[in-house]
Amino acid sequence: EHKGKVVLLNFWYSACFPCREETPDLIRLYNTHKERGLVILGINMDTILVPADDGGMLQRFMQDFDIPYPTLIADQKMYNDYGRAPIAPITLLIDRKGAIAQVFWGAYSFSMYESALRPYLEAASP
Repeated sequence: EHKGKVVLLNFWYSACFPCREETPDLIRLYNTHKERGLVILGINMDTILVPADDGGMLQRFMQDFDIPYPTLIADQKMYNDYGRAPIAPITLLIDRKGAIAQVFWGAYSFSMYESALRPYLEAASP
């Protein structure tokens, strides 16, 4: 479904302050570049990192930010498959060929993401 697109996989959890700080910039990035082939998928890790929560924190986070891109809820397998992220947020940049091109550790601003994404968004689809 996302073949030929530039994809950001953003791993986050609801109680993470840097995640809250970064989310408006990710929303702006998505709204600015979705027509150029940018896909953002949020991967929420609450069930792994905050297992005592009943989902209320995630629901409040989603309402607070009105996130326009899909958000998946990580299970233990997904968490393990993507390297058991030692910090949050962590964001993987996947190029149009489907390869992990860059890893962003921690929160980044709109301009930092935009600079990093520019060559990938300008590249032709394979």
